Amino acid sequence: MKTSSEREPFNICLFGQDDFGNALDSLITRRFHDMPTTIYRFAHSTARNERCEPLFVSVSKQPFLPSVNKSLQQPALTISDVSHFAGNGGMIEFVSSNKHICFKTNLQQAHAAGLSVSAPLLELASVVATEQQRDTP
Repeated sequence: MKTSSEREPFNICLFGQDDFGNALDSLITRRFHDMPTTIYRFAHSTARNERCEPLFVSVSKQPFLPSVNKSLQQPALTISDVSHFAGNGGMIEFVSSNKHICFKTNLQQAHAAGLSVSAPLLELASVVATEQQRDTP
């Protein structure tokens, strides 16, 4: 059995331009479910060799969206501020509305990855389906 100091880290990955600045760096000193936290930034590469639990895809990598889910080594929570991200197979899409940040969630994609979204979080979200799912009768 691994001790807490030997546990695999909880990897937060950013793909594309990092608009968060130093805001995420404070998470490095925190633990998530007794796992150390690591931040990986992939600004110029489509290769993501690390195990990403949440993966944030920035607008700068919008052309790579079709390949993002296929390239993940394991299911990961995918998050972006790219327009129509949730409807195109992402899990959480941040949306700016009336000077507020809202979000959309694609429950089918989350469930397919073995993830669940809590009821209190769902109360705040707009639930969307993948574009292909809406096209089928």
